[in-house]
Amino acid sequence: YESILPLTSIQRDLYLEMVLNPDNLYNSMGYSVELPKDVDITLLKRVLQTFDNSQTVLRTHIIPSQQPYLEEAYQCVCKSRPIDIEQLNWQGLNLSAEEKAEKLHALAVRTWQIHQQDLVKYSLIDNGQSGWIIVFAVNHVIMDGMSASLHFDHIMKLYIGLKSNESNDIVPANFNDY
Repeated sequence: YESILPLTSIQRDLYLEMVLNPDNLYNSMGYSVELPKDVDITLLKRVLQTFDNSQTVLRTHIIPSQQPYLEEAYQCVCKSRPIDIEQLNWQGLNLSAEEKAEKLHALAVRTWQIHQQDLVKYSLIDNGQSGWIIVFAVNHVIMDGMSASLHFDHIMKLYIGLKSNESNDIVPANFNDY
């Protein structure tokens, strides 16, 4: 690990809630954005990878303590790792607007295996002729709603700027700015 830190009191409370109620969705949030058909997947992955490399909170895992009388768990920041984007193909599914909204909600607001997985997840959905959809899901233990919204907005602005040649460099915001 790059670093190991104690949980803040709020993170501890959120963590304990997830341990006691693992199927609870209260600590999950996410966003989705429809993108045009000409998505540059390589560029999008590069933007996401740059953010992941520069923002330690995105690489944070929660590890239970072996000595719970000291701390219940710790936040452990992983060293740089390849970004994982789940790619889904919804072409030909003929989903109604309600079915599509339900499927997107299930990807964005999900249960988390708090000790067994990354706490940030990206999904990219090929939606056929109507284009692509990117979904950003995050666990509240590492990011609040406002920070998640700003983070996702910043990613999308950088991607769109690079795609339209308005910018040549990826410069992620400092997470402290969120």
